[in-house]
Amino acid sequence: MRAKPAEWMLHPPGEVYKYAAATGGQVNRVKKKELKEKLALLIDDLRDALQLGYHPSAQKPKGKYCVIKVKLAPEAKKVAGNVVVEARQGYYR
Repeated sequence: MRAKPAEWMLHPPGEVYKYAAATGGQVNRVKKKELKEKLALLIDDLRDALQLGYHPSAQKPKGKYCVIKVKLAPEAKKVAGNVVVEARQGYYR
C-alpha cells in the first residue's frame, strides 16, 4: 500500500533519524531474525526509562519554540556511571 502525497509531505522518507533526534526517540534497525530479541530489549529499556516534567519559569508567547537541554548532574554521574540521556530538543508553547 502506498502513502498518499500529503502523508509524504508531512513525513518524508529518510527523515527518521531527524525525527528521533528532535523528539528524544531512538531508531532501531533490526533484521527479521533478530526482531523478537530486539523487541524484548526495547521493552526492558522502556521499563527503565525515567520521564520528567517541568513548568518553564519565563512566559513566552504561544506558538514560540522553546529549546530545552536535559543533562545529568555531575553528582548523579558519579552514582549512576555511564548513562545515556535521550531527550527532545525543544517544544512549542
